[in-house]
Amino acid sequence: HFEPEDEATVYVVRWSGPDLLEVRLPRCDSKGTLLFRMNEVWSRLQPALDRDEFVPWNLKPARHRMLKERKERGALYQLGSLQFTDSASGKASIQPHTDDEGADEADERGAAIDAYANAKCSCDHLVATWLLTGSGEVLERDLRVVIGARHDNEVVIETRVNSRAVDYVTNQLRYFSRPEA
Repeated sequence: HFEPEDEATVYVVRWSGPDLLEVRLPRCDSKGTLLFRMNEVWSRLQPALDRDEFVPWNLKPARHRMLKERKERGALYQLGSLQFTDSASGKASIQPHTDDEGADEADERGAAIDAYANAKCSCDHLVATWLLTGSGEVLERDLRVVIGARHDNEVVIETRVNSRAVDYVTNQLRYFSRPEA
C-alpha cells in the first residue's frame, strides 16, 4: 500500500545589498544534484541576470580569520570540525568527539589548529556554532553552520531558522572576510 506525497523543492534568491546575491537551495546528497539545482536557478534568472557578471564569494579568508581569532572571540562562536589542505594537497582533519565539543577543548588539538593556521594551510571546511549569548539575542538558539562544505562559497545553515539568523551569519561572514585592520 502506497500513499502519494506532495513534495516541493523551494529555491530562494534574494539581493542582500550592497554586494551579495544569495542563492538558497535545499541540501542535497550529491554534488551532481547541487549543480543541477544551481543550473536550474540560473536558467530561470537568465532573462534578468547574467551569471557571468557575478563572482562567487570566496570564504577562505573568512575561515582563516575565524581560525586565527577563535580564542579572543570565544563568546561569539565555537569551532567544531575542520579540514585543512597543505601545500602538497595533503588533507588533515580535526574532529571533536561530539558536535557540542569545541575544536580547542583538547590542548593538542588547539596546538594542531594553530600549527596548520600558522603554516598557511588552507582551511577548506569549517564548522562554526554561532552562540546565542554572543549574538545580542538575534539568534533564537546556538546555530551550527558549515562554511565551505563542498565549495569555497558554500554555507550550510540548518533548516527552520528565521531570516534574521541567516542575515546574522551573513553579516558575521562579511566581517571576517574583510582584511584585518
